[in-house]
Amino acid sequence: MTENFTKKVVFITSTLNQSGGGERLLLEGVKYYHKIGIDVHVITWNFDKKYLFDGKYTIPKLINFDIKLYSQFGSYKFMINRIFYIFKFRKVLKNIKPDLIISLSENDTTILNLAQFCFKKNYVTLIFGQMFQFPFDPNKYSLIFKKHLKSIVNSFTGYRDTIPFQNPSKNIFKNFVVEIWSLLRYIAVKNSIKTFVFSKQVQWEVELLYNRKSQILKGAYEKELLKFSERKNSKFDYRDNPSQVIILMINRLELKKRVHLAIEALVEVIKFNSNVKLIICGLGSQSGILQKMIEELKLEKHVSLIGYVNDDDIYQIIINTDLFMSLDIADFNISPFVALALKKSIIWTDEMDMDQDLINCGLINIVTPDRYEVSKAILEYVNNKSSIEINKNYEFLENYTWEKYFDTILHSLHGKS
Repeated sequence: MTENFTKKVVFITSTLNQSGGGERLLLEGVKYYHKIGIDVHVITWNFDKKYLFDGKYTIPKLINFDIKLYSQFGSYKFMINRIFYIFKFRKVLKNIKPDLIISLSENDTTILNLAQFCFKKNYVTLIFGQMFQFPFDPNKYSLIFKKHLKSIVNSFTGYRDTIPFQNPSKNIFKNFVVEIWSLLRYIAVKNSIKTFVFSKQVQWEVELLYNRKSQILKGAYEKELLKFSERKNSKFDYRDNPSQVIILMINRLELKKRVHLAIEALVEVIKFNSNVKLIICGLGSQSGILQKMIEELKLEKHVSLIGYVNDDDIYQIIINTDLFMSLDIADFNISPFVALALKKSIIWTDEMDMDQDLINCGLINIVTPDRYEVSKAILEYVNNKSSIEINKNYEFLENYTWEKYFDTILHSLHGKS
């Protein structure tokens, strides 16, 4: 079935202009399918080649419609401009004649469904981040989705902290457009031959919002990473003394990543043990705010923002780390899984999706996203570091490889869900 169905695959993504988890997902898919002999195309509306992770990835067949991005009402104007490219998009799809189209978001699926009017519906939707993970996504306030707003927001700590129950927008025209768009979005996702999500939380949300079941599938790293065994390189060791405990975060410096919470927790930690240091890798809109916060709290000796780090170096930094931490408002996050693949102890929030293998592995400490709870978990690790017992059976880690992820997509398309 795989041989008959997957000679040509097209990936659809609205933008490819930053280095994040969604971009990593797409580029790993392109890389793997190309490797196994599938003809792979990528269609996007805005592309910047500097975000190919320092040249680690290439896209053999890229179609970029190159639409201008807007700083004010960005997603709103960008979405409308994409509609003007519907016929051009439709023509490109007709020329390629893909066996399978993989859409990387509900919005991308909406554009795709419009372009495929009267075509065979041959696309799957990967829901990497649901609309409730993005406080400024207005679709959640539309009539078709708003009936589930309270139940979904109240089900998840990060949602309760960030999402108002009332639509903040008073723009009548914009809200009217959102109503139409949400209806089209509902129809488009319903028309997917499959939907894939990363957690039970989003699986439940999709069933509630779109009245359809989704398959949970998790991918986070290449299988090769499980064999990564380079020795520690002192160049990537940030210790000020041999006994210092290094805590690492890797993420964009955006509000939803809760880096500020990690810094607040460290204030509590050093009251009891000052021999710790927090290293934060990444760039983002919160960079200046976080640096000012560090200075005001006089934490320069305990917290370092080191900016963007390429993949090869980041693996070495993780190896030289004692404890990895992720406090993202998310049900799934790639970076802590990479640390898991490198057998590191991890702190993440109770919002992250857990399966039995993760529960049993002994490497993960689950916390509520609260400064005192996070600090308590850090101190518990620091005080018990030498006696932590972990499950030495790491075979389960192969379940989270990109190879497994994209193979499963191909092999799961025997029917509709």
